[in-house]
Amino acid sequence: MKNVVVLTGLFPPQVSANSNIAFNIVEELKEKYNIIVITRASGLKFKKKEQLNNVKIIRNRDWNQIIHNKCTEEIKKNRELFKMVLFIKKIIFFVPKIFRMQNYSKYYTKKIYKTLKSVNKKYKIDIIIPISSPHEEIFAALKFKKINKTVKLIPYQLDRFSNGNSLYATNFLRSYKYNNNIKLEKEIIKYSEKLFILPPIYSHYKNDVELSNEEISKIEITEHPLIKKIQKITNKKNDNVNILYAGTLDMKLRNPTYLFELLNDQNIVESNIKLQLYSFGNCQSIINNYKKKIPNIICDNGKIEHKILVNKMQEANILLSIGNNSNNEVPSKLFEYLSFGKPIIHLYYSDDDAYLKYLQNYKYSICIKMDESNIMQNRKMFYNFCMENSNVDIDFDVIEKEFTDCTPKYVSNQFINQIEGEK
Repeated sequence: MKNVVVLTGLFPPQVSANSNIAFNIVEELKEKYNIIVITRASGLKFKKKEQLNNVKIIRNRDWNQIIHNKCTEEIKKNRELFKMVLFIKKIIFFVPKIFRMQNYSKYYTKKIYKTLKSVNKKYKIDIIIPISSPHEEIFAALKFKKINKTVKLIPYQLDRFSNGNSLYATNFLRSYKYNNNIKLEKEIIKYSEKLFILPPIYSHYKNDVELSNEEISKIEITEHPLIKKIQKITNKKNDNVNILYAGTLDMKLRNPTYLFELLNDQNIVESNIKLQLYSFGNCQSIINNYKKKIPNIICDNGKIEHKILVNKMQEANILLSIGNNSNNEVPSKLFEYLSFGKPIIHLYYSDDDAYLKYLQNYKYSICIKMDESNIMQNRKMFYNFCMENSNVDIDFDVIEKEFTDCTPKYVSNQFINQIEGEK
């Protein structure tokens, strides 16, 4: 049985969009291969080594995240000292970002590389699948591949690198860093058997990076492998139509003001519609303002554990998403929503919103453009959709058939074909 090492920033029970993707791929691959996951610990409670569901897991402590999460917890308890600790931590970790000539941490790269060497002594590594971001995992795998040439390197890039705005802490030497990062991307393609990427990333490699036809042929697009059957639960009897939003809210990227204006309508106020918010971000002042305007509509629940959130999604009548004020990303929340077989309301900014092409194939969905001039008409559409679809429950077989290429099994087979050398 071949030994496959998966490198990922987080892995369950630590939850993120990328860790969910990593987990889904691992769950499929472990049926054919011996899987070792090298990941990071974002808290001291996580064991450095353990075996879960026939998968060996090794965790390197990420002190940036550990300190950040600890401070955040203490600040919630009104321990003011930790605000200063968090501020000092941010400075300590921010300064190196300014002066790095490439946008990744060499410290963490060395740490991951050292773990790879240790694993290789015990289990002869056949394949490495680094999943990014974070991007240090890819560069540690690249370093290992250069020395161990028989190892197959198959990166899975989920987020932008050289063209990712969030990676550049300031504009200081940005163009120089960008060129260095482009060189790194070309080097990854050179040493990889195949580079798997999500759809929004492809245009960057096609248009911004000078690659030969042979190098372009090494790049393969996958969909988000997040649609999977979720155990149904019996909904509690509830007279309300519960619309659930889960995720980040951001003043610039994903502002909830238009949503709240849709709800601030006489028909909705007099109805049994409730908005269940499980959100976090920098929009609390906006939420608080509208909680005063429409107090019987908005239920502000804050951020909760993912396991509990899954139950809340199952109990909801309708799931709601808000598109990014950007066309460069495809937030993974949609694919999780689709798994529940619930009606979906999607609010979007641009006609190029990436969700639109997926939802056009989903019968029980409505996409509403956040246009101020159409607010009255959109309120009516919103209200009618909720009233007509509050009790809809779609069978998973229907969803799986429509979105086959977004299932873990389909995407994992793309990796298996590459590992086994199949076309």
